[in-house]
Amino acid sequence: MPLLKFQLLYGDGFWKDFQEIISCYDVISADVCNRYLDELWIAGEKIEKNPFAFSMVSNIGYRRLLFKKFPFKMFFKIDTDTVYIIALIHESRHCLTKQQLKSKTTTPTFLCRFLIFNFY
Repeated sequence: MPLLKFQLLYGDGFWKDFQEIISCYDVISADVCNRYLDELWIAGEKIEKNPFAFSMVSNIGYRRLLFKKFPFKMFFKIDTDTVYIIALIHESRHCLTKQQLKSKTTTPTFLCRFLIFNFY
């Protein structure tokens, strides 16, 4: 039996966070920026393969993936065979409230991961 792959949808909150992070890392160096993009790609693959492997962070269904090489968390929500990627949050920021998480979920946009890496 083949493994179920989940469709990833990236919300507006994700794209806003993504643009801010890439802008900051690009100032540091192109190498750091590329390493961050590699880490982001790996995170997407992990979530796509098994989103249930990651910790629940609220009683309203949000989960979180911790990056290994960068101080970021990716928040997402699972709905049947779709995963809504909601936000990328720096570890030093305060925890998101339930209301902040809900506000980031508006208007999910489907873009394949290929576009993430050709976005910049």
